[in-house]
Amino acid sequence: MLGSALRRPALIILLLLLAMGPFWAISSPVESVNAQGVSEFPIPSQGPSFYGGVTAGPDAAIWYVDMTRSKIGRIAPGGAVTEFALPVSATSYYNSYPTSPYTSPYPYNSSYYGPYYNSYGTSVPSIATGPDGALWFAMGNAIGRMTTSGAVTQYPLPTENTFPTSITAGPDGALWFTQTTSYSSPGYPASTTPKIGRITTSGVITQFPVSMGGYPAYGSSYPTSITAGPDGALWYTGSYSIGRITTAGVVTDYPIPSVGSSVNLTPGITAGSDGALWFTGTTYVPSPGSTTQQGIVGRITTAGALSGFPLPTAGLTPSGITKGPDGALWFLESSNTSVYPPGTPSPAPPGKIARITTTGAVTEYSPPSTSRSPVSITAGPDGALWFTENPTASTSSALPQGGKIGRITTGGATSEFTLPGSSFPETITTGPDGALWFVEQTTNKIGRVTINGAITEFATPLGAQLASIAAGPDGALWFTGSLSTSAVGYSVKLGRITTGGILSEHPLPATSGTPNMIVAGPDGALWFTETASTYYSPYPTYPGTSGYASRIGRFSLSGTVTEYPLTTANAVVNDLAVGSDGAIWFTASIMDTTTGAVQGGRVGRLAMSGEITEFSPVTSGVGAFSIALGRDGALWFTVGSNSLLAGKIGRITTGGVVTEFTLPSGTSAADLATGPDGAIWFADFLGSKIGRITAGGAVTQFTIPTPGSGPYAIAAGPDGAMWFTEQYGNKIGRIPVSDQGPGTPAATATPVPPSSTPTRTATPTRTAIATTPAAVIGGRGLGISADNGGVHLAWQGGTVQTGYTVARLANGVVTMSLATLGPSATSFTDTSAPQGLDCYALMIATPAGQRLSDLECVVVGSRTASGSPEAFTLRLNQTSTANLTWTPPAGGSQDGYALLTYGGPPQPLNATATSATTTANGLSCYALAAMSGGSMAGYTDWTCAMPGFGNLGP
Repeated sequence: MLGSALRRPALIILLLLLAMGPFWAISSPVESVNAQGVSEFPIPSQGPSFYGGVTAGPDAAIWYVDMTRSKIGRIAPGGAVTEFALPVSATSYYNSYPTSPYTSPYPYNSSYYGPYYNSYGTSVPSIATGPDGALWFAMGNAIGRMTTSGAVTQYPLPTENTFPTSITAGPDGALWFTQTTSYSSPGYPASTTPKIGRITTSGVITQFPVSMGGYPAYGSSYPTSITAGPDGALWYTGSYSIGRITTAGVVTDYPIPSVGSSVNLTPGITAGSDGALWFTGTTYVPSPGSTTQQGIVGRITTAGALSGFPLPTAGLTPSGITKGPDGALWFLESSNTSVYPPGTPSPAPPGKIARITTTGAVTEYSPPSTSRSPVSITAGPDGALWFTENPTASTSSALPQGGKIGRITTGGATSEFTLPGSSFPETITTGPDGALWFVEQTTNKIGRVTINGAITEFATPLGAQLASIAAGPDGALWFTGSLSTSAVGYSVKLGRITTGGILSEHPLPATSGTPNMIVAGPDGALWFTETASTYYSPYPTYPGTSGYASRIGRFSLSGTVTEYPLTTANAVVNDLAVGSDGAIWFTASIMDTTTGAVQGGRVGRLAMSGEITEFSPVTSGVGAFSIALGRDGALWFTVGSNSLLAGKIGRITTGGVVTEFTLPSGTSAADLATGPDGAIWFADFLGSKIGRITAGGAVTQFTIPTPGSGPYAIAAGPDGAMWFTEQYGNKIGRIPVSDQGPGTPAATATPVPPSSTPTRTATPTRTAIATTPAAVIGGRGLGISADNGGVHLAWQGGTVQTGYTVARLANGVVTMSLATLGPSATSFTDTSAPQGLDCYALMIATPAGQRLSDLECVVVGSRTASGSPEAFTLRLNQTSTANLTWTPPAGGSQDGYALLTYGGPPQPLNATATSATTTANGLSCYALAAMSGGSMAGYTDWTCAMPGFGNLGP
């Protein structure tokens, strides 16, 4: 029984909050405050991102470049973040060589990231607002244009192997940009002529060769940054000189005089309020036994007179200068963690935001995050300066820190916004509840997506990197995870999550290897792969073994673990499937213990008795990876040099007869699954396609909407479609199966007999493991939505609650116990909700006392009669971030959406969006409009939320 003494204060608070009406505070939640009173504002971060240029857009928003994930981002005045995917490798010229042997299929090449961003923090593709009201930016060997609704157009440069790095609006109504060359690309001829480019808003490109002076020891340089000058010309910087080009193409070069040993200009030039051009650079001054790095800010008049001002903090690299709204010049000082030049402090001092007046007075400000360095800066539409930040460490271990967007007022008050990143969705499976379930590798979350596209995420208790998920024999989902830290050593576990979100963890024996793939067996147990190695540090080591070794594990629902070692030396098990003969079938790669490369493959069969039989693929020297049971009773598997470069698909009967099919050129199969049409469907990771192959070898390919998104895993859904994960697109995809049409037959290999005879494994080891479900309080993740059927509430279940009470405030009338629900409830529909503002909260009874859920509201009856998006749902998830999901309106004729925030400007979203996040500042209300032809076709009911009301914790 819930005591009234516990309930009444919560309802009184609810009344007081809502009585404020539209006068709620418009302030952001503070994450942390440093000694200078500098605050940080969190936006959920899901993974590593490195950011480049930033600019004020034509729509009063801040726009930025996400280098890691090839996206353009937008921050609305209220803090809501939207990101738009670009074509693959669109933002880094290091990944833009179309035929180079160093081309990477990934959004970024990690081997370049540390030194490039740490030593030259602002030498990144930039973004600028064009005279046509669009955003223009550098993208590989092209100039890109994006409308404020996210539509992208590409304009390739006429000169191969040159790449734009900085772009600005010119005085002639065109965009002007600098070009550099891929001089560091082996085997690719470098363009040795520096150029300035011009592109009209219709896409016509003109290039002007320029001559840039340099020191004899260093040679000529390339232009790196550009701005429109006060004299109607364009001004640009190289490494050792300042250049000027008229709109007619007349070029003048102004070499920078040496200070000490040399002056090296860094990217950054802007017109100042004094009619001169201001730029940044460094000088390295020799002294006995060392060399001192000194940052400088330079000034050049339109007549070519030069002067300079040294900066107070040594060891920092100034760059990215812009004119502030206060008439001063604002610039960035980036931390340089490289070993060059000698004398640079180690570790390098943290990066700073700096201000210099036109008389040379310098002030420096430290951002809250000392582990990041600022990258690019711009004057915002709100009278403040906005900048991007990236981690300073040069190792890959810094990547999960991710980048941030910062804001600093002209008085020096700084805020930071952590931006969304990639969750790396991996394996996906159909759950017993009719939804699709998947794992997120970088966020360690389990995701659930309904066939209507509504996504829910569940944080796991494993504290580990997740790998695979499968529906278990007990009506729950089971997944694998591993963790390697200096604090806990190596920990391996299986995880279990119910369809209501209740999580538990099940440790494996200390002698187990790294668990990866998992499948429900025909015997009511879970079967999983595990790997150990004395050569590869992320793997543990089996006692008494050397090299690579693998086992197949069996986990009974009572907690008993049995392990079966493979018979082939240095074999690594890659995937599992249940065969039509009631055995566990698996794929494996044989590893070279010297190079770690794949040197062979196996397809194997593990009988329930423990007997293992192995078969070799037709093609030698390659591995076997993904495997699935076909409708024809055979096992289908992928064949290649690694799991992402599988250029063949194999088929093996339960009798061991192997056939291989060569896929079309440029196609690779990362994962495969049987479709409801009886064909085998596969995810083409490198080609960003979904493929289909019939039993006769006919192949059909389907291009997915997001280029370079990396389709990784695929599964048949409960709706007759195929569902897949997109690792780099950070999306879940769906493709219908019916009426796909015929494909082109691929080459077919000759069937061969089995290549090995049955061998008995060693005696299996069995270990009993105690499993205890995690103590979880239900009521988290409260979501609210409304339709003609009423107001719908849904939440996550738990293990310790003894019941729920739903409280409602409607039109000033408090109903303290609208409904009393049992401990297993996870949803409630209020069919009596009156028109107007209706607010709800759950009061959760537990043995330790009452807990409160988030407070969420809906304005019933405020939606349009037709044309509105459907299933518009708001969740806070016990944070200050509003998570909004929806499905398209009936008919799906929208060409975009507008996210409406009460008291704020609308935020445009693209037509394929089904979710958005935004910061909830106090009591915040949102609606979603479907757009068609620039007009609202319909909009949803307003939904509202109050951060900080509940006490469940994240």
